[in-house]
Amino acid sequence: MFCGAPSPEATNDDDSCGCAPFDTGETLNRDVLKQRRQFIASRIRTEFPTLDEEGFDVELIRNARKRVRQFVFGENASQALTSYERSVLLQHCLDELFGYGPLGPLVRDPEVQEIKVFSKELTMVRKKSEEFEDASVKFDDDAHLHSLVDVIKARSSPSSWRDLAQAYFDHYVTWDGIKISVSQIPVPNGTPYMTFLFQEPLGAQSDTDTVEQPEETSVSSVRPLQNQRLINLKKQFVCNHIRKEFPKWNPEEIEKIRKKIRQHVFNDSTESRLTPYEKTVLYQDCLDEIFGFGPLGPLLRDPDISEIRVFDAERTSVKRRGSLESMVIIFDDEIHLRRIVNLLASQSQPRDSDNKSIDEYITPTGSRVVVSRTPSSADDPYLVINHEGVL
Repeated sequence: MFCGAPSPEATNDDDSCGCAPFDTGETLNRDVLKQRRQFIASRIRTEFPTLDEEGFDVELIRNARKRVRQFVFGENASQALTSYERSVLLQHCLDELFGYGPLGPLVRDPEVQEIKVFSKELTMVRKKSEEFEDASVKFDDDAHLHSLVDVIKARSSPSSWRDLAQAYFDHYVTWDGIKISVSQIPVPNGTPYMTFLFQEPLGAQSDTDTVEQPEETSVSSVRPLQNQRLINLKKQFVCNHIRKEFPKWNPEEIEKIRKKIRQHVFNDSTESRLTPYEKTVLYQDCLDEIFGFGPLGPLLRDPDISEIRVFDAERTSVKRRGSLESMVIIFDDEIHLRRIVNLLASQSQPRDSDNKSIDEYITPTGSRVVVSRTPSSADDPYLVINHEGVL
């Protein structure tokens, strides 16, 4: 089983697998990305006219995501884009069609506490206890902003906050537990059109919080949506802090880094909504992200798994004791997935292959790794790790 930690000297700049590193420093052609994103989003909505309606149909979302990948990486994709720009384009399209549009990076930022959208050109963000600052987020136009708000409302659950100051707003809880308020009336100057709250507002309480929750003493009692998001956001915060403090660590610092991670996870009382079990999961996730291969870590350690197939950031299946099964393994986004794949490739030995559409590697323990440069279809895995050496 291959689960080696990256060497301290390893970098994420190795592009031998044909995919984009996490941060290349490239200058993005934003005008072209915007045009391609608009084109792809329009085509997807034409092909899947019920995509923006209430609720999430799993099969519909899966098929729509396949088509997005075909537009971004398929034979008819724009040849003017680099592999890094394609990764960015893919994330922009996924945010536009299935998430929060241009607000996606802010929603994923673990330091963001509140987002206020005033207009298509003005979005303010507050991180931790700091003052609000301009988030430099711009929508295409007013119609783009209003349509995104309508989609978010349709996919969220109505709620009410016991706060008279919020009487002129409609309130919702999104699919991943974020509280939002949207103005019911034309927005006067200085009043936000839409607000995202990542913490309970002072003096306010949601009706959904009055339901008594069961005692969280086992895995089955964990609330997967909201708490999983908290775990992911906290993991990003801890790992970003560790990377800043230890930009180039050596083997002698491993235990020191582990202690730092434990302090962040177990000694930080600011995230009291995480149960002891969830903090243990968070701790292991941080270790996998810093020393190993992120969300693939638990799969690589499982002796019953002989093959791992990763299709995209949200779809992974494994072969366990000869049977294929889907796994709830979610990367932060497509760029996070490609960063892990680059790291995996950098720790393996390249192999020659007659198939020019793939890159092939052998890990130090003999497992075979295949990375698809341009998947022919969304049903083809982007990454395959086979511990038996046969695919």
